[in-house]
Amino acid sequence: MEKACKLGKYLTPAGIGGAILGIGKICETNYKASQEKPEVRDNYLRMNVKIVGTLTVAAAALIVVWNVCDSVKYSENTKADAELEAVKATFGRRRNGSDSEGDDNPTDGDPSSNDNEIKAQKASDIKGSYENYNDGQLLGKLIYKGDTVIWYGTPGSGKTTAAIQMAIDLSLGSHSKLIPAIYDNGLHKPIHIIYYDMEMDDNDFDNFFGTYDRSQIPNIDFFRNTYFTKPTDFVNNVRSKLSTCKDDTVVFVDNASAIGLTLNAEGIRSLFLNDFRKMKEECKARGFTVTFIVIAHTNKEQKLYGSSNFSNFCSTMLKMERVPNKNCSTLSVEKSRKYGTDMQDKKFMLEFDTIDGHKGFENKGEIKMSNRETTEKDSLNDEPKFDTYTLSQVQELYELSQKQKPNPKGEGTVQYSSRDIAEAASFKISHAKVCDLIRQYKEYMAKNSTPEPESDDYVEYDEVE
Repeated sequence: MEKACKLGKYLTPAGIGGAILGIGKICETNYKASQEKPEVRDNYLRMNVKIVGTLTVAAAALIVVWNVCDSVKYSENTKADAELEAVKATFGRRRNGSDSEGDDNPTDGDPSSNDNEIKAQKASDIKGSYENYNDGQLLGKLIYKGDTVIWYGTPGSGKTTAAIQMAIDLSLGSHSKLIPAIYDNGLHKPIHIIYYDMEMDDNDFDNFFGTYDRSQIPNIDFFRNTYFTKPTDFVNNVRSKLSTCKDDTVVFVDNASAIGLTLNAEGIRSLFLNDFRKMKEECKARGFTVTFIVIAHTNKEQKLYGSSNFSNFCSTMLKMERVPNKNCSTLSVEKSRKYGTDMQDKKFMLEFDTIDGHKGFENKGEIKMSNRETTEKDSLNDEPKFDTYTLSQVQELYELSQKQKPNPKGEGTVQYSSRDIAEAASFKISHAKVCDLIRQYKEYMAKNSTPEPESDDYVEYDEVE
């Protein structure tokens, strides 16, 4: 309906403009006709009367369309505003300790209705929610209650699997196998989960749960295959869900691209610092916490879109990477505002397994920083790093360098140029980097006592002229 209204409002001015031009053309024709013979002039005039009548009716119809579009749009906006005000009123009543429908100040609990005055506080007046700091742990020291978490990783690294596993563990109030027990205080209670799943279809869902009895997890509310064109729609939807909550809640978003988020500083700041913070304050005033866990994907260069902005505005940042040729992934803590150096830069090895009937991961221990280079080399199947590229990616570049293409200068074939290789690669890379990476790959093969590839006649040129 909204699209039809927009189309109608675009076509109406165009139609009226066309009618005005048509009448002008008719006037011009009338003038010319008056110079002709009487019988010819009469024919012109009769024809023009019909045309003017038709254009007048069309213009009137377009004006009606314009008014209808305005009315529909006004009705839709009024309905949306009413729904939003109802949600705000609910928060306001509960924040003020009243659930009655007759609350006289339904907007008092809405932070957006307060003035912009910044009030000073004395240090003695500020007190946290927990007697012991560690009592606020949600998933051990990995995630704290009230955190905003960014969890990203390469495709196929198991983010969705691990996220649903985490949701199950939290909803049951049980220790999660995603982290070692030494990082968990062991104090757990069932948590309400709101899970926005835009990744798995029904068959994937069945495959994940396998033989697991899903009736055991009534605390998880899945909202699946729901996409939002702008973050405000998503925020209003979450707010409406939280309006019925009374206990600690975790909101999973899988994934960030499905909520219409603009991945620049302004868009991320607005969502994380304004919308998420307001919802946290609203829930805190009602006696419980809300934690946001947002799952995101990497680009072809295996980097997080908007990474610096996410890092600035989140309290915890986690990264998952697939271990080549093994049924494992690594989980890295790239940022931990609550526990700092206790968790910052820690890296864990996760082995894919079946957990109580459903798919999941089991933590196989921490990759210690002191011997991480050696441990990672062993754990990651002796895979070295070539700047920011993996061995498999550099191997792909080398294999492409051995390919032939028709010679643009004449008969026969020539090898791929660095530009050809960059364009054919399955990942993003500049052609200027290709030659250097292939050189590094040859040096690596020689150092590891691997026979040098038979063809060693790769020509380092940018493009065949």
